[in-house]
Amino acid sequence: MMKQVHKLMVLLFIAFAVSCGSDMEMDNNLPEPPPPPGQNPPTPQDADNDGVADTDDQCPETPNGENVDENGCADSQKDGDGDGVNDDADQCPDTPSGATVDEIGCEEGNDDGDGDGVTNDNDQCPNTPEGEEVDENGCSDSQNTADADGDGVADTDDDCPNTPQGEEVDENGCSDSQNTADADSDGVADDDDECIETPQGEEVDENGCSASQLDSDVDGINDDTDQCPETPEGEEVNENGCSESQKDDDEDGVFNTDDQCPDTPEGEEVDEAGCSDSQKDDDNDGVFNDTDQCPDTPNGEAVDDQGCSDTQKDSDGDGVSDADDQCPDTPADSEVNEQGCVEGTKTYVPDNAFEKILIDLGYDDVLDDYVLTSNIENITDLEIDGEQSFLLPDRLEDLTGLEDFTNLKNLKIYDCYLNNFDVLPEVNLVTLSVDTYFGVENGYIINDHPTLQRLSVGTYSEGPFEITNNQFLEVVGYYFGSGKDVKIQNNVVLEIIYGYESSFDDLIIANNAVLQGLYLGDYELPGWVENLECTNNPGLTEIEINAIQLDNIQITSCQNLNKIRISGDNTYGTWFLKFATLDLNELSSLQTLYLESMSLTGLDISYNNNLMNFDLLKHILKCVTVNQQQLDNIPPTWVTDPPVIYSLNCN
Repeated sequence: MMKQVHKLMVLLFIAFAVSCGSDMEMDNNLPEPPPPPGQNPPTPQDADNDGVADTDDQCPETPNGENVDENGCADSQKDGDGDGVNDDADQCPDTPSGATVDEIGCEEGNDDGDGDGVTNDNDQCPNTPEGEEVDENGCSDSQNTADADGDGVADTDDDCPNTPQGEEVDENGCSDSQNTADADSDGVADDDDECIETPQGEEVDENGCSASQLDSDVDGINDDTDQCPETPEGEEVNENGCSESQKDDDEDGVFNTDDQCPDTPEGEEVDEAGCSDSQKDDDNDGVFNDTDQCPDTPNGEAVDDQGCSDTQKDSDGDGVSDADDQCPDTPADSEVNEQGCVEGTKTYVPDNAFEKILIDLGYDDVLDDYVLTSNIENITDLEIDGEQSFLLPDRLEDLTGLEDFTNLKNLKIYDCYLNNFDVLPEVNLVTLSVDTYFGVENGYIINDHPTLQRLSVGTYSEGPFEITNNQFLEVVGYYFGSGKDVKIQNNVVLEIIYGYESSFDDLIIANNAVLQGLYLGDYELPGWVENLECTNNPGLTEIEINAIQLDNIQITSCQNLNKIRISGDNTYGTWFLKFATLDLNELSSLQTLYLESMSLTGLDISYNNNLMNFDLLKHILKCVTVNQQQLDNIPPTWVTDPPVIYSLNCN
């Protein structure tokens, strides 16, 4: 009896224990109690972010981004036909149990697991329901519209197939929580990245763009190479992204568009127009400001190289500008009048006839041997006519005082009996004409004159007996003049010498480098030259002598002489040309030779191979010496009257 009671108690204890265990298990399966009023329920945990809460997820480690079923399992985690190949790689999802398959889950010979006509290796939808038409990818309409995560984007277009339920997505099926991709690794998510291909390592802005991808001023040059990042809209730029309004080519601080002087020398200060003093000429006188010592030159006035006109200069420092100064060389510290002349400055004129002429011309008023210098120093042209006084005791003989005619350029002297011409070199003449029957009693010379260009001697005046070393003398002319023994030599620019109806004893013309022509004589009144020497005038091309008495002529070292015309007109029954021979041996360039009314006893032209025109008229010759070449071909332009014989040896 006691044993039975004991067994019964044991059974009751066991039953009670079992009952208590069952109650505890039921307590563990009870649902979570609701949250207190006013609070939201806690978010379910989803460790693998596949959209299925961990409490319901039978596949808790789903790879990121894969579509899952209601149990939280992706195809890569399932093997529906149990062939050992997970569904995501299984091209034959319904393989019979126990069959041997290859790496894509298909039996040997089964190349199209779902029988949709697209081979397994090209089939993007391997489980197409039987009988549904598919596209080239092996997908039917029912598969192309599938939306496993229910985000409104078909799985075929869904870049984020496991979007958490309720999150808004973009056109690619991705929500903000999923758009964390950064393809160019610039730190800006692709969905926010406006420059998706940023070169590696470049810094970017909040839009994911680096300087090499931006063109902030829209000038066509990216910011990383744009040296002028704020180009005004619409302006053309160079390869550096700079427009004219942004460039300063001469680096003077003024942009090109405003720079009126674009090539300013380095380091010079400029004004607002970009111009330095070396580029400006404010008074428009042709001299730039930096060298202009007279910056306010009146318009139109000529200036020197320092930019100063005569109205601005006072060369002698007397307080009167050069333009108004009639006495330009006033001694320092002298008191002057408004004409710049020292009151009472006078010129000594000892010759009464000369002073009377100056009184007649209005340059003086009292015959006192003096004339105000200011009255004569600016005269440029002067004619001294002694016709009324040359027979009187006070005839004009002395030109002392002429030296103060400092601006005199042209001087003509008529009918004077001068015996003092020593002042001539002190006057800066350009032309000098001496025309007087009485000449200069003691003779004179014109040597080394600094300015004289033309000299004329007329009316039987005795001209200078030397005309030498005058650097600007171009023309010497004698008209009814005479010169006894005259030397004209070493005048470097002398071109022409005239001697019309004039007479000389010895006339020596030598060493005048550019002398071109020598012309003596006329056809009306005869003159004479006892001896003419023409030596070393390399530029001389023509000599013409007409109707003068010429006793001797010598021509040497005149290698370019090509024309000689000598005529001894015997109108008065006399042979004026008395020389018997004419030496032409040095004249290899001679082309024209005209000889008339001469008393030559011999003539040799055998050295003149270029002689084309030869006239020998009114002569007494019988024979002319020529060379063999000339003899073989006498030109028809050789004319002799009376005729002569041409011979290799007239002797």
